[in-house]
Amino acid sequence: MNWTAKLVKSLLFDQNKKKSILIFSISSFAIALSLAIMIMASFMIRGFEYTVEHKIFNFWSHYHIQPFSLANSMESKPFEVSSDMIRTLERKKQTLAVQKSILKGAILRKKDQFEGVLLKGIEIQKVKSLMSPYIKEGDFNATDSLMPIVISDKLSASLQVPLRKTCFLSFINEEKSLVKCRVVGIFHTGMDEFDKSLVLTNIKDLQRLNGWNEHTVSELEIYLKDPKQIKALHSSYYQAIESQELDMKNIYDIYPHIFDWLELMKQNELIILVILLIVASINIISTISIFVLENVQFTGVLKMLGANDHSIRTIFFYQMLYIILRGFLWGNIIALGLSYIQYKFHLIHLDEQMYYVSFAPILFDWLQWLIINSIALFFCIITTFVPLMFINKISPIKISEFK
Repeated sequence: MNWTAKLVKSLLFDQNKKKSILIFSISSFAIALSLAIMIMASFMIRGFEYTVEHKIFNFWSHYHIQPFSLANSMESKPFEVSSDMIRTLERKKQTLAVQKSILKGAILRKKDQFEGVLLKGIEIQKVKSLMSPYIKEGDFNATDSLMPIVISDKLSASLQVPLRKTCFLSFINEEKSLVKCRVVGIFHTGMDEFDKSLVLTNIKDLQRLNGWNEHTVSELEIYLKDPKQIKALHSSYYQAIESQELDMKNIYDIYPHIFDWLELMKQNELIILVILLIVASINIISTISIFVLENVQFTGVLKMLGANDHSIRTIFFYQMLYIILRGFLWGNIIALGLSYIQYKFHLIHLDEQMYYVSFAPILFDWLQWLIINSIALFFCIITTFVPLMFINKISPIKISEFK
């Protein structure tokens, strides 16, 4: 061990320098707090993004294939889908599921209560696993001859239709304008876009109601294995349709306002990261500047004994590195500990109507955790060299004269 390392060790653990120890502790705490906030903010923002996106993806898929239409309506005109088209789409490596669906505007009635709804017929077995996490009561399975429907808890409460009770669906300008149905399941997503109006049923019941055959649908929906590939694979899936009469939209085109809002959340993450890096850097500059000024005479003595500026800067740098690493250790312990508590017990609650979730969700993104630690450590280390540049200005002759 060389003399600089021995000196650093003795200075760091010298119990007589209570003032320096206090400065070290405050600086380590500030670094730890900044790092902990950065990591927790990233985990929460990514958890929020993941939770909201997957609610939309699971209920509304990733791609929608339907006939070209200029009308701005969720309900599209019917078309016949061939088995060859479905097989072609299912063979693609990124395809998780391809399902036929029907969208139909309706009015849900119970005595004198009624609500306008969007009735969606789905292939239940293909998407059951995706939607099951949001089912609060019941299931998709029907137990009698009545048309089975799955409604949200909001519709159930407003119409006073609990699980397994019957109600009516009515359709405008149709021969069979009133259909008796039974509530076999109740779901909750926390998103008004679905909870206020969406009603799910079996596609076969809607095909029978419309007088369509099993190949006639309103839409063909595609679920991907990796939602991050939605935009990248759009053209590839569109080319696989091989029909000039059909159009394909991805989920970002259908709900642009929600995804624009989520994109804004990502920008907030970057702003938080930059601000806290600046705070941590200022804290490091302040700490080491105070420490250098406090040890001016000590620096002068070292210079008189023959130590060069590089050696003295190394002594101060290693002391600051100790402070930084200790701050990083405690910052990660605090961030991971509090994040796990929130992940497990949901202590931080949110307004679900505004944020689509009832609590702050956590997603442990370890790649992002590593990036934040690496960037923060790099900036903190670079910052230490700023005040150390002033060491070569310290003159041992002037210090001895002052003394």
